Amino acid sequence: MAFARFFHHFKADPRWRTLIMVINLGGIAYGFYYYLPQFLGSARFGIDAVPLHLWIFVPDSPLAVLWAQLALLLYTFGRRNDYVDALAVVANVKVGLWTAYVLLFYWDHFQIHTLNLNFWLLWLHLGMVAQAFIFLHDLRGAGARVAGVILAWLLVNDFMDYAFPGYQSGGCEGLRPYTVPCTPDIGITAAVTVLLSLVSTAFLAAYALRPREAFPEASAPPAREAPRRERRG
Repeated sequence: MAFARFFHHFKADPRWRTLIMVINLGGIAYGFYYYLPQFLGSARFGIDAVPLHLWIFVPDSPLAVLWAQLALLLYTFGRRNDYVDALAVVANVKVGLWTAYVLLFYWDHFQIHTLNLNFWLLWLHLGMVAQAFIFLHDLRGAGARVAGVILAWLLVNDFMDYAFPGYQSGGCEGLRPYTVPCTPDIGITAAVTVLLSLVSTAFLAAYALRPREAFPEASAPPAREAPRRERRG
């Protein structure tokens, strides 16, 4: 598809790929810093520390970007993995759109109309959706198993965010980001979250379930050249 081929250029071109990876590093660093109160507990925000074995379910945004970074790193060294690429696509589409929804739905809480940091985070998270597109071309024909495994992970994560009884934030169960307010309409946010898991996986499946023959343009990671030896004599 022309859409996937266009965005694939930004991964295949080493200059664009390097720029994206540098930007990702900043996003990953800030993302994990953002979740420190939830990792360690915070009296200021009135939240307890999340147990270490549950940390994997907490930092949704930086983890999504981390999957993309890993996929780009593998590609740089002449390798790729369907599951890593698929996580990069689905996680960035879902989390990017989810964050935009939360910031707009709770606009009075996040005060995005004041052009504060949350306003810029809205656009940066939409950039995560755009980043997801660069991995689509190589996922053609990846198969139903890849899409199914990714969907299962997303739904488990959704359960942990909104229904896990072992942790509470602001009076609501679950490991959702601590800045999302616990209001009577939290159920709407939970429903939107699950819907985004289904939609983002369906978006992936549109490529993964099609036969590779439907995409005649082969794509391979850049080959690593063997070191040249000078001839003596």
